[in-house]
Amino acid sequence: MSTEDDGGAGGLPLPEDVQATFCATLVDEWVRGGMVHAVVCPGSRSTPLALALVRNSSVTVHVRLDERSAGFFALGLSAASSLPVIVCVTSGTAAAELHAAVIEAHYQGVSLLVCTADRPAELRLVGAPQTVDQVGIYTSSTRFAVDVPAPDWTLRHTWRSLAARSLNESLCSPYGAGPVHLNLQFREPLIGRVLELPGGRPAGRTWHSTAGTRSAQDAGRLHGVLPGGGDRTALSTTITGIVDSALPGGGDQVAGSLESLVRGGLVQAKGVIVAGQLSPQDREQSKRIVSLARALEWPLLADPLSMCRVDQPGVIAGADSIVGDGYAREALRPDIVLRFGRPWASKRVNTWLAALGRDGVEQVVVDPYWGWVDPDRTASVMVNQGVDAVCNYLAGEAGQHATGRDWLGAWQAAEDAVQARIDRWCTEHGEITGPGVARMLVSYAGNGGILVVSSSLPVRDVERYGARVSDPPVAIANRGANGIDGVVSTAMGSAAESAMDVTPRNVVALVGDLAFLHDLTALVRPADAGRSGRLTVVVLDNGGGGIFSLLPQAALLDRNTMERLFTTRQKPGIEEVARGMGVPAVKVETMDALAGALAEMDAGGEHTAGAGKKKKGRPASTGGVRDSGAGTYEVRDSRVSGVRIIHAKAPGVTTSAEIYASIQKELEDAACHGIDAYLRDRPLTSWDG
Repeated sequence: MSTEDDGGAGGLPLPEDVQATFCATLVDEWVRGGMVHAVVCPGSRSTPLALALVRNSSVTVHVRLDERSAGFFALGLSAASSLPVIVCVTSGTAAAELHAAVIEAHYQGVSLLVCTADRPAELRLVGAPQTVDQVGIYTSSTRFAVDVPAPDWTLRHTWRSLAARSLNESLCSPYGAGPVHLNLQFREPLIGRVLELPGGRPAGRTWHSTAGTRSAQDAGRLHGVLPGGGDRTALSTTITGIVDSALPGGGDQVAGSLESLVRGGLVQAKGVIVAGQLSPQDREQSKRIVSLARALEWPLLADPLSMCRVDQPGVIAGADSIVGDGYAREALRPDIVLRFGRPWASKRVNTWLAALGRDGVEQVVVDPYWGWVDPDRTASVMVNQGVDAVCNYLAGEAGQHATGRDWLGAWQAAEDAVQARIDRWCTEHGEITGPGVARMLVSYAGNGGILVVSSSLPVRDVERYGARVSDPPVAIANRGANGIDGVVSTAMGSAAESAMDVTPRNVVALVGDLAFLHDLTALVRPADAGRSGRLTVVVLDNGGGGIFSLLPQAALLDRNTMERLFTTRQKPGIEEVARGMGVPAVKVETMDALAGALAEMDAGGEHTAGAGKKKKGRPASTGGVRDSGAGTYEVRDSRVSGVRIIHAKAPGVTTSAEIYASIQKELEDAACHGIDAYLRDRPLTSWDG
């Protein structure tokens, strides 16, 4: 456009108009690259970018009060969608509040574009208010970080490049998806007119696209313009990844790293595949891993966070119990282990793998982003290639060699025995327990749903007791840094992403009582929150940090010290704090009541859980609860919010620890009996190939 009408000195546009146009250009380029969601926190210095986001009809803007919660909310949005999400905050401590979420996104491989507003250079180091050193504030936790000077009209030809590169860096850097930090300097005045944007590529393409990326994980990833501002089925490709195994050098690179093992008989060996948590952008690879296990006729030990725990022969959900007994460990000792994803939470599984490595069992770790995921240093081969390429290569080799079925059958017998015993145990125990709740919620969230699980005990319960299901839920857990921070916010972000679907997915979160109370600001929502999605949060309340009762501290410290420093039982009640936030809540004390509460919440309207005669009392306020007798609570209006709380009251920490010890012994015995029954007429020598 002509600069003569722009009103600035020397014929240049006014600085505030330049800032507004700069931000509008960034947003336009991000939308071209597939950005759908932005999370904005109130603040003055970030006004230019916040206005540009809200004025673009293709962006769904979520406003959150607390930056810490906003960061995890954005993480949930990105994890559920596999698309980049913008986080926009003001200057000062607001940037520091995002740090925990940035760390989690870094280790978990979640795509975030973290945009922190900042004072311009002339206001730094002179005592200007709300000015802290934000340059490099997230240290090594970002894939790409830039301190962006106040916009310069003469450099407007660089703006789209900055936006496109930041998006690409967050999606497919050499180390995989992760957070990017743009520290944006803005000068007052902060509100200006949007002038004509610098021209973009034809046909809505992004300024930069990437090809020849390091990993086949990026193959076929779709990011692009949303026609009509929301048609998510019509994304145009702007990041062109590698198709299948056509990496630089092709399949020969994969063969080069594995061919010696293949020549040594890898595909005929007694092998196991261990699948741990995959990054959200990699979840489609779970199907490849399942297919490879079937081709090799190897057992697949599937962490639910891998999305590989499908109800198919050879998929092992009870690995924690099976390898917990010395007899089973020896009977099912493999010759080789093929590992995908992050380590399990299970100490038994990880200890077993470490012992195998020390005994010389070959362990191959597929690590496409060169994270060196091998905490026990047992890997004999690190495969720095994509899951698709490795699976295709090995499946092709397996097709040329027949393997015996006895090896897989013994694992399957142990698995069947463990799962049957868990089912029977859950039938026999009608009270609320970690194993029972985890097993119920995995099935409840199946068929395309999303299950968000807190670290600490809940993720271990899902790992140990979650069954195989025909269509596993998308399982999300903040296991990158393994903290309990922000889990409710993450779940709410996942639910907000689900609300964008034509048919919203069922979203449920399983959290402990401490994790729930730790993230209470997640429940603070604007009055006009809009389409926030429906989320059911099941709070498994055993009266404190139950995980510590299973750690050495419990045996080495006195009860008072344990209670004060570790268990840390809290005074606030789950229903009271939920009601104070205007969130409906229901309390259940039996598994039948939990099943009823889930069913009634699905139905909508007024809910009652449990059985018993209602007591007279003060009517519940809108969105509140009231005691209805026999542990029953009634929610008067579920439409107050898309969030609903089920307070699942379990036995206390000490009793819960005894329950865990009891069921674990039963499951280990069941695994041994299953192996014994299978091997009765099949001596181990028949497995030698």
